[in-house]
Amino acid sequence: MKRFFRIFFLSLMPAYLIAALVYCDIAFAREVCTDVEVAVLDSASVSFLAPADILEIVNSSGLSPVGKKRVDFDADSVEKQIKGNPVVETAECYVTASGKVRIDVTQRVPLLRVISPTGSYYVDTNARIMPLSKWVTAYLPVATGHISREYACNELFRLAGFLDSDNKWGVQIAQIYVTASQDIELIPRIGRQLIVFGKISNFERKFKLLDELYSQAFSKTGWDTYGKIDLTYDGRIICTRRVNDKNGN
Repeated sequence: MKRFFRIFFLSLMPAYLIAALVYCDIAFAREVCTDVEVAVLDSASVSFLAPADILEIVNSSGLSPVGKKRVDFDADSVEKQIKGNPVVETAECYVTASGKVRIDVTQRVPLLRVISPTGSYYVDTNARIMPLSKWVTAYLPVATGHISREYACNELFRLAGFLDSDNKWGVQIAQIYVTASQDIELIPRIGRQLIVFGKISNFERKFKLLDELYSQAFSKTGWDTYGKIDLTYDGRIICTRRVNDKNGN
């Protein structure tokens, strides 16, 4: 008889557990959301958006979960609304074990600003077009001239990636100009030289030659001795002396 009751109770255990889980799920779904926690996960390296900005996006769209039952809360709509911001890379919305609504966000990172006849925009670190935005306050090199979106997301993206990773030239180069024949001209922040790069191919080698010129030759002659530095021809640098203006500059 004892064995019978033991088997009987054990057979009821799965049903009891299922019923308990269903009850907990129903009770949890009927609870009212009282708080939202936002985390900008990459805020240490990128600071375009603050948690308050994300809350403003959610609240202004009427999607705030506060005061709503969890069963009525649409996390997918919240994520979609946040991703509509041009600075947002990813957004994930979910309910934590403690019952809070949590929103985790990462940001897109612009690498280059493009100003061309076809439009002005950023190219981000994933080689994608990113619209200009009031949120972005990053210090970026600017590319101007005859630039298609394909050229910006390929050739200029590779060049901008190099500048971003190079401590010296990333600070030194202020502007990239693309001619009608897709030759590259660089305008530095320090000095008044026009740096003619020619085609963008082998740009790493050309920067190495340019680095040797700046560190070895210009340390003796001065940075403003030459008005034009031409690296069009592979392995060669042609420097043209500056012609003084009327003021002797």
